[in-house]
Amino acid sequence: MFRNIAQRFGIYWLGVLMVMIGFCGSSPTSVQAGESNVAISPNFSTLGIGADLAVRVTPMLTFRVGGNTFPFSTTGTEGDIEYDIDVTLLSGKFLIDVHPFSGFFHISAGALVNGNKADLTALSASTYTIGDVSFPASLVGNLTGTVDFNGFAPYVGFGWGNPFASSGNWSFRFEGGVVFQGSPNVALAADGPISSNPLFLNELEKERQKVEDDIDEYQYYPVLSLSVCYRF
Repeated sequence: MFRNIAQRFGIYWLGVLMVMIGFCGSSPTSVQAGESNVAISPNFSTLGIGADLAVRVTPMLTFRVGGNTFPFSTTGTEGDIEYDIDVTLLSGKFLIDVHPFSGFFHISAGALVNGNKADLTALSASTYTIGDVSFPASLVGNLTGTVDFNGFAPYVGFGWGNPFASSGNWSFRFEGGVVFQGSPNVALAADGPISSNPLFLNELEKERQKVEDDIDEYQYYPVLSLSVCYRF
């Protein structure tokens, strides 16, 4: 099911990447220090829609804080079970940008306060195959679940753009990186008559582990970001 989400996002972010490449060609080429040490930058990224506040410490060093969010809903199938999936992308970031040449290229490192999660609700069916056993839906009841990740997630990235090196107040910045958000934490639950049955709970645990294994690759979350920067 999460590969279905990735495919949808992949098409969207491919378009974002093409826009970023187009803007790269029109980025300022002269490196001039701005009069202000503060800039804001609304952005669109794989973390969602958000904004950053940047404070220049030296021509080579900038502190950056910000946040992103983007809720959306979709459907997906895991095994033989189809789910409604409500995804919430939500994070705050605390980063240091290093500009080795006091210019546009930057290397970024820091951490995210990570609230990314997904809520799962199984769609109606006559039976549910949970683990290795098929159970009547009337006995399972409502089958729900959650997926979340570590609340603290290190981040590293690099990109092109520096609002304090551009000749004007407006500029663009694009960046790619990775959030190390840890292996996913999956929880599944049911509220039907067999919800406390040991056999059912054993199969439910198998199903939970299977979902966790299937989405383990998301412990490394890719970031692509395009920002419009304004230096005060």
